[in-house]
Amino acid sequence: MQRKIGVLVGSPKGSVHLHRMIESLREQADVTVLLDTRKRDIPGWLFRLSRWREAFVMQLFFRSIKDYFKRTNLGAISIDNGVTFDLIVDTIPAPLIDSLPAPKATDGILDIVYGDSESGRSGPPGFWECHSGSGATGLFGYLNDVCVFSARYKSKRLSTLNAVSIVREGMSDLGQVLNRYAKNGSLKPLVAPSLSWEKPEFGHFLSYVGSFFKRECKEAFRSLRGLKQRFAVATFSGSWNEASASTANLIPNLKDAYFADPFIVERDDQTICFVEEYSYLDHKGRISAIDISNVDMSGGQSTYLGRVIEEDFHMSFPFPFEHDGQLYMIPEMSESAEIPLYQCTEFPVGWTRVGTLMKNVEAADSMVFKSGDTWWMATNIRPEGCEDIFSRLYLFHSDSPTSSNWTPHAQNPVLIDSDGGRNAGLIKDEEGVLYRVGQHQGISTYGSSCSVFRIEDLSPTSYRETKMRWSLPKLSEQQIGGHHVHCENGITAFDILLLERTST
Repeated sequence: MQRKIGVLVGSPKGSVHLHRMIESLREQADVTVLLDTRKRDIPGWLFRLSRWREAFVMQLFFRSIKDYFKRTNLGAISIDNGVTFDLIVDTIPAPLIDSLPAPKATDGILDIVYGDSESGRSGPPGFWECHSGSGATGLFGYLNDVCVFSARYKSKRLSTLNAVSIVREGMSDLGQVLNRYAKNGSLKPLVAPSLSWEKPEFGHFLSYVGSFFKRECKEAFRSLRGLKQRFAVATFSGSWNEASASTANLIPNLKDAYFADPFIVERDDQTICFVEEYSYLDHKGRISAIDISNVDMSGGQSTYLGRVIEEDFHMSFPFPFEHDGQLYMIPEMSESAEIPLYQCTEFPVGWTRVGTLMKNVEAADSMVFKSGDTWWMATNIRPEGCEDIFSRLYLFHSDSPTSSNWTPHAQNPVLIDSDGGRNAGLIKDEEGVLYRVGQHQGISTYGSSCSVFRIEDLSPTSYRETKMRWSLPKLSEQQIGGHHVHCENGITAFDILLLERTST
């Protein structure tokens, strides 16, 4: 028997993203769209006019008009309080201010709340994050005051763009959660921030505009000074949690390229750091090898061995792993819409493509590892119709790491958060404990920092990780971030983000 789900909307027409979510839900449930005419605590007309003014001034006016006329008829009907649903989904981003009765639902009403978890404010989609400069924009779902949906996506620099982005991304993921509810009748409780509604006024918009122009002027001033953001790689003899700036060794970048995403492999009496080599000449990444066998010896220097894997499209994140005595690598190449597999034929410079782990998927920063008797893949996927590839962590499992048959985790995506969701390395300690490294994104910075998460629970139906107390070593006054860490046999490699004056 299909579950009856009611979706509350505030207008007969809605965004294409809301419409897609509703239509996807119809495949699993009996869905009725309900027009809610009850009074809401919506922002004043000055605030709404200010957003339209921002769209016009920042040359987004015609895009906003286009989005307005692209709204789809949702087929909403008036609320009939004589009808009982299994679940009501309230998609209207503003609290009620009248006491009229709500539609009846056996399992309750799922309130969709847009909010900044750092400031604790909820409000219009995507506004408070841009107001405070937060790098992650939040969307949460509360059922009977219990959070059952939590998502945070990389913030856009403008609140108008951020509002469109959070609805586009959020409706896609909310649809998956609601479809799981339609199948099994339950929603998983999650840990989420406590948020309180705060209606923005015109003064808040002026404050936001001031913060925006402050950020933009800072970026413009950097550009006028010839400063650009570029990564660099450093190594350290010791465990990841012992890394310090005083004993780290910075690997020199090439003149027209930088190194990032380091992974260490010890084999045939050599210690090799595989990296992304990003060229300024054609704005594309390749996979390169650097010999660091003698770096920690007195006077020892790293040796650049050159590019080892190169394709017609951008490559990065050269994740290595061993299986049956063979060395393999999974470079990131999301532009090709597949997850490739390469095998080492002559260490460290000889590599041959031997397969494809997944096809028709836009995935980034894929990692394969074994836990118990099961092989797992952790990857970041951009769903069709979405733009964000920074936030969603997906898990898959298989009997073999070289297989093209991977079973998705029951809770995919297991994490939706641009603060740590995108992979940034994998660490296994001497006791066999696994740690996943995750990136953090700034509102105008890619790879502003990273964190280490201890994997506590991993099974086909559950996943849980705990954030460790750790911070990236600061090697330079020009360092403004870093987004990758790897540790192998007591040697740690990480990258840092520098603000440097360059000639390219």
